[in-house]
Amino acid sequence: VDVFSHRGTHLNDIATAAGGFDGVVFRVYFRLHIWPFKWTGEFRAANGTHKQHHWQIPLKTHLLWDHDGVLVETEPWYFEATRQCIAALGVVLDLDEYLQDMVHGTPAWDRARALGVPEADVVAARRQRDALYQQFLQQQDIEIPGVSAILSQLAQAHQMAIVTTAKRADFEIIHRQRNIVEHMQFVLASGDYRR
Repeated sequence: VDVFSHRGTHLNDIATAAGGFDGVVFRVYFRLHIWPFKWTGEFRAANGTHKQHHWQIPLKTHLLWDHDGVLVETEPWYFEATRQCIAALGVVLDLDEYLQDMVHGTPAWDRARALGVPEADVVAARRQRDALYQQFLQQQDIEIPGVSAILSQLAQAHQMAIVTTAKRADFEIIHRQRNIVEHMQFVLASGDYRR
């Protein structure tokens, strides 16, 4: 960006911040850096002297994180636990059907109800799923490479929090031996807020 001004008040203020000029005419070059987000300004006075100044412009100061599938890779194991336990009710659930149910906000368990499975059996199967899922959380690899390093870097300039639909008990198991939460100001899990 090439800007000309004849003792423009705004430009003079900027030039003063950069160290001041005695010249009358300024030519200002701005370069935008995407990350970290900042402007670099080079001021050239009519007498040929020039100076540079940098302005750091933060994009955001606060970040809210989703959890499952973003900070930890838990989604495949929730599906697998659901698939195994709903199969005992006579439902063969594949991933595409499961994802479609999620898009429409329909519980996979409605497929069992549509087959006439008693509600008590559905409730029991869901409890089995919850227990199996917690086993998976403790036994399977749910790390997403690089997450901890990225959070550590972002925490230097941002306040962060997690807002998730994960059950509090599951969340505690996931983070029992991880350092993700230490970068957060707070966590809101299922049961901590009204839906």
